[in-house]
Amino acid sequence: MKILQWLTVKQKRRLRWFPVLSVLSLWIMGCSNDDDNPGSEPQYRTDIYVCGSEFNGSHDVAKYWKNGEGIELSDGTHSADAHAITVSDSTVYVAGAEKHDGSYRVAKYWKNSTAVPLSDGSSPAEAYSIFVDGKDVYVAGREKPGSNYRAVYWKNGAQVALTNGAYDASATSITVHNGDVYVAGTESNGTRDVAKYWKNGTPVVLSDGSIHGDASDIFLSENDIYVAGRGTSGSRYWKNGEPVPLIQEGTEDQYAAGIYVSEGNVHVVGGGYGASKEIVYYWKNGDPEIISKPKDVTTMASSIFVQENDVYISGTVYNGSTSSYSAQYWKNGEVIPLGEGKYSSFSSSIFVTKTLIE
Repeated sequence: MKILQWLTVKQKRRLRWFPVLSVLSLWIMGCSNDDDNPGSEPQYRTDIYVCGSEFNGSHDVAKYWKNGEGIELSDGTHSADAHAITVSDSTVYVAGAEKHDGSYRVAKYWKNSTAVPLSDGSSPAEAYSIFVDGKDVYVAGREKPGSNYRAVYWKNGAQVALTNGAYDASATSITVHNGDVYVAGTESNGTRDVAKYWKNGTPVVLSDGSIHGDASDIFLSENDIYVAGRGTSGSRYWKNGEPVPLIQEGTEDQYAAGIYVSEGNVHVVGGGYGASKEIVYYWKNGDPEIISKPKDVTTMASSIFVQENDVYISGTVYNGSTSSYSAQYWKNGEVIPLGEGKYSSFSSSIFVTKTLIE
């Protein structure tokens, strides 16, 4: 109080204005800092994962590429292949198979490059698809304990048989939705292969068996079940069991390899044989587009992934000058090569993540 008594009226007025000016200064500084840091909007990083195999001169090596950089999964002393890839909580899962000494091919998956065997090598086995639901790892494939292959899947390493082995069968794609397990695949009827899927082990037949059919990929969007494959009239997908033919003019041996549904749009990739070469087709809501580049060489597609407005397709192109194949992927139609080029390489599956940069 003694100090305030010595203040003049003018000084008191200045004192009353000081807090206001201080707040105003802080606000101006804050605005200036915002202008100096335009990155105040969330920033994201996109990572592109593609799995497949590459020949090392003696054997096929299972591997995957992250943003174009190759990461080997097998040591190259035995033949191995990577068929499918997914990423969950920054952990990379790859399904495939590898030949071991004194045994058949062993179905397995790699978790961050560490192998997890699914079969014991006493009978031929393959792992074609992988899906992670929380802490549970699901892998679809096949095993041949008798005279025929059985379609199977593994949940956390425990095998579940989908067929009884009376005829050859294979499980090619797996997904989990609301606790239900959906598996797409093929089973012979004794004469021809029949496309089907299983929901919690119960089969749903898709093709009529009049010609060879197959189911390559399964995708669930809300409560709708989409399956890509091949049926009576060639390339098609099924929505809730109803066939949707896909237009391919001038090609034979038509197939649909992968399907992805995003914002109500149905994206499918596949191909066929035409003009003495394999041709890659991409369909968006049934509209066909040839994405083979160059168009005069053999190209094959294996899977598709959609991230917002970007469409990613994994595939392989034939190099006539070296008589070898090269792994690659397409992003919105643009080709991005993956293989080193010295030996043949193949890509089987693609997965894309978008991560917030903190």
